[in-house]
Amino acid sequence: MTKKPLIFIFVFLVLISNVAAQTLIYNSTEEWETNDPDNEEWLYKCYEKATQTYYLMTWDATGYYNCDNVPTDQTGYPRITFDTNQITSSAGATFNAVIEFKAQTAGNYNITYDLVSQGTTDNLILNYTGTILLNDSSIGSINGSFNKSLVNGESLYFHLDSRGANFNDKNTKNEILIYSFGGDNIITISAVNAETSNGINIFNSSIYYEDDTLLYYNNTLTGNILFNMSGKPLENYTIFFYASGFETKNITIEYEAISSNYEFLVNPSPTINLSFYDETTTNIISGINITAEFWNDQEGYKSITQTGNIEQLLGTAGNYNIKFYANGYATKFYFFDIDTNDYKNINLYMSNNSGITNITATIKDQNLNELEGAVFIVEKYNINTGEYLISERLAADFEGKVRFKAIIYDEYYRFKIYFNNILSFQSIPTTIKSEEINFIITLGNSIAQGFNDILNIDYSHYFDNINDRFVFTYSNLQGTVTGINVYTNRITSHGDVLYNSSSQTAASGTIYQSVANISGYYYESCAYGITSNTEELISCEGVRFNEEITENAKTLALFWLFFITVLFAMGALYNISVGLVITPIPFLIFEFIGFTSIGLPYAMGVQVLFIVIALVVNK
Repeated sequence: MTKKPLIFIFVFLVLISNVAAQTLIYNSTEEWETNDPDNEEWLYKCYEKATQTYYLMTWDATGYYNCDNVPTDQTGYPRITFDTNQITSSAGATFNAVIEFKAQTAGNYNITYDLVSQGTTDNLILNYTGTILLNDSSIGSINGSFNKSLVNGESLYFHLDSRGANFNDKNTKNEILIYSFGGDNIITISAVNAETSNGINIFNSSIYYEDDTLLYYNNTLTGNILFNMSGKPLENYTIFFYASGFETKNITIEYEAISSNYEFLVNPSPTINLSFYDETTTNIISGINITAEFWNDQEGYKSITQTGNIEQLLGTAGNYNIKFYANGYATKFYFFDIDTNDYKNINLYMSNNSGITNITATIKDQNLNELEGAVFIVEKYNINTGEYLISERLAADFEGKVRFKAIIYDEYYRFKIYFNNILSFQSIPTTIKSEEINFIITLGNSIAQGFNDILNIDYSHYFDNINDRFVFTYSNLQGTVTGINVYTNRITSHGDVLYNSSSQTAASGTIYQSVANISGYYYESCAYGITSNTEELISCEGVRFNEEITENAKTLALFWLFFITVLFAMGALYNISVGLVITPIPFLIFEFIGFTSIGLPYAMGVQVLFIVIALVVNK
């Protein structure tokens, strides 16, 4: 049977913890030896199968593997390296590595091994003192642990053997890494929320040497991070704490080679997570530098990303402005407010420079007072998604002015204005025809958008005149409802008729319900939150279609109303009481079908009045 070449990378990681703090010593001065910084000593033997002897040298001229010089990795521990680039024989080489541990004191040792391979391991065997851990297995990795009681002076041997298979992949470097972990040299990191006294389960931590060189970086989902300090120099170390929604902290410790517990007491801190999208394609932007500048009255930050995402920890709660820009895109702004414990996700849509115009909008109230601090939202229609996406969000200056980027004439926009956290104005979709726009809003009025205090849901509910559909957008990140139901009814004189219904269970989303644009039809859309199988009303919006009745049609309708009314009034020539009863009937009919707009109750009142007069006259 022809042996096929071994092509693999393996790492043999041995972790030794010892309850009685036993140490390992080398047993021979004839082979290569090293002392690790933890006062535990190792013995490495490299075995060349052709001569069945141990060697300590590099690859020889025959192409057989003996043993490479043993370097140390960045943690300071020794390692044995099998580097196939050193093989000179086309036939490759075989190898057998032996690693010996010898107990200085009797005790129970816990040993963990980790072998990582890439390629075939059909001819690889791993065993210790006769116990096979890996044998003829084509796997990517193997790991495990076992306890072994050793008496004073007893050795434990690990053998890694290619069993005669030629090893000749010129592009593979293979290593056995040896680590010693003493049981008394662990630093445990935990964290507590300073406001609630609750432990923090998800966080990251790192530890640095005195010269600012990174030693470890780790994260946890369970509230504890262990840093093994076995063999590390006795010096000062700096430990950092990071967690979304909390302040960043660090401490400097003087390591004394004993187990230590460090608990970070951290305050919640507002955090914002930005995602940058191309406004036209709605694809996330990556591969170019995107800069975001944050500021308020107290502090400022600047971040740059090439991935399209930025997470920024903010020092204080309050109002912030974001200025964001990149090569090829227009500079835009976004205004937001954030509470102490908030973690906000904001999508920012960047506009290509082509065709962009600077627009100035002035916002005044009904008394023509400039509304400083009014929040002005610019939404641009995206034909690919069929949605209005927030282009910019701005706060008006002391003159009531905001300045934003837009394309005049060719694109549809929609504007919303908030004042004192109340949505006071929402425009219909429109194109922009001038570089200056004026808005006059009536304070005290609000439209169906806001926050439902009972269900804790942010929402907006409106009718899209361009696409003839109701749009309900919501955010329920606190999970206070299990779903959203939206029903659209057509309101008729005979009662409500269900026209459309939709349901959604996502934490946030948008529900669209289209209706038929038929003159005189009236629709009402109502959204409900589902809690414990009960529907709780969130919002209702209605629309009546009468745009098809043109001015000419109205004029013609009034002519026919006058003509028919005169015709019915002529009934009085036959009988005055009959004439009084039938004269208002045409007016009542025209009001019912929508050709007049005085109001159906008034039309019916006129009819009743004429009937009463007829009864009086008839007496």
